Amino acid sequence: MRGTEYINGKAFEYALADALNKYIKPKKGLTKNSAHSFAKQAFDTYISDKQHVEFIAAANVAVRQIASLEPNFLDNLGSLENAVDECSYR
Repeated sequence: MRGTEYINGKAFEYALADALNKYIKPKKGLTKNSAHSFAKQAFDTYISDKQHVEFIAAANVAVRQIASLEPNFLDNLGSLENAVDECSYR
């Protein structure tokens, strides 16, 4: 098992990617590969219920904050789908 900081980081990475995905509502969603699977497993399995709530809340705040500070950040890559591709697990 990896260290707690690593697991927490992967779990938050999943929460943040999920929040971004829900915010921009792309047609095709996130790319799912081994990195996505591990981050989802960290989120689903290795963190507490309290951390689930905290990570989801923090991720939602982060996405809204970025969108308010950079209203065109989704368009910088040409489309919402390109933005998701750049943020997906590769």
